[in-house]
Amino acid sequence: MKTPMRLLVGLLFILPITAIAVEQTTTLKVNGKCGACKKRIEKAAGNVPGVKEASWDKKKKVLKAVYDDAQTSTEAITTAVLNIGYDVDTLRGSQEAYDNLPGCCQYRNE
Repeated sequence: MKTPMRLLVGLLFILPITAIAVEQTTTLKVNGKCGACKKRIEKAAGNVPGVKEASWDKKKKVLKAVYDDAQTSTEAITTAVLNIGYDVDTLRGSQEAYDNLPGCCQYRNE
């Protein structure tokens, strides 16, 4: 009887360790032009559950996001940014969302 109890106690200590999430960092090329773009892109990425930090570099046009991989993924962050109208890497945000961006944020015809 002692062996099954030891096994159960051992599992109770191991299971929480295996459930620990890993913090990941992703960088995505995100088109945009101005400070309003920066706010909008960072807000969209930052609102994804599990994202701990989101920062968009206007000059480099790169979004850096730090996230908990147990709660979200690079794909979810990409989708959030695409949904507000910005192009990410080789993917295009919807034309409707893009058309709703302020004129200062529209970059496709340049």
